[in-house]
Amino acid sequence: PPKPLLGDVRVSWSEVRSPTEGVSILAKQDRGRLVRWLDPKSGHGIYRLVPGRVEADEMVQKLKEEAGMAKWLLRLLGWVGTFIGSKMVLSCVSAVVSILPFKIGAVLASFSDVIATIVAFGAATGLSLSVIAIAWLRFRPFLSLGLGASAAAAFYGPVLVARAYSQAP
Repeated sequence: PPKPLLGDVRVSWSEVRSPTEGVSILAKQDRGRLVRWLDPKSGHGIYRLVPGRVEADEMVQKLKEEAGMAKWLLRLLGWVGTFIGSKMVLSCVSAVVSILPFKIGAVLASFSDVIATIVAFGAATGLSLSVIAIAWLRFRPFLSLGLGASAAAAFYGPVLVARAYSQAP
């Protein structure tokens, strides 16, 4: 409109120049438009634009590498978040222990904080491995079973070690 009103949005356009070496597009042309290209091996739909002349196999390989890095980064962030959350939940134990009289609380508080850290580490590792094992159950069942066993070891390993030390002569 000739007179903008409150709430109108200003739109501007600018030209994006293509690189001199050209671009490669990973998509399927369908009736004059670009639609998702389906990877014949995985069946996933993909759009991709990269500078230069690149073969489709190279583009798919690069996408897989990028997805692999993102996957491991998200797994690491999930583990760190689970560890920090578990540590925060268990931090009340050392706070309660620290109020014990006769300076016993101060000594036991640092000891209970170390124990809480070990428990949080085991819980974060076990929970993370459990989530990954459940996610892989359909596609990689044997790997999933191995991860499930590792998760069980992370959960129950400290308990078994503590029992072994408590029963030792």
